[in-house]
Amino acid sequence: VYGQVLLAKLALFSAMVGLAADNRLRLVPALARAADGGTDSAAFTRLRSHVCGELGLGLLVLLAVAVLGAIAPAAE
Repeated sequence: VYGQVLLAKLALFSAMVGLAADNRLRLVPALARAADGGTDSAAFTRLRSHVCGELGLGLLVLLAVAVLGAIAPAAE
């Protein structure tokens, strides 16, 4: 069980890193273009959904860490 929870935590964290990379590589340039005079409401909508997604993933990572702290690691 410990290993499965640990793998789940790593997968959740990887998803957070993926969202952060998407924000940096795609969303930041789109928001910069919107700030320069364009009105790209899709970029703001994506920003909102990415922030909510990262918040949810972060809470799930914290839950996984709490579970890992409450159970004993597997014996070798």
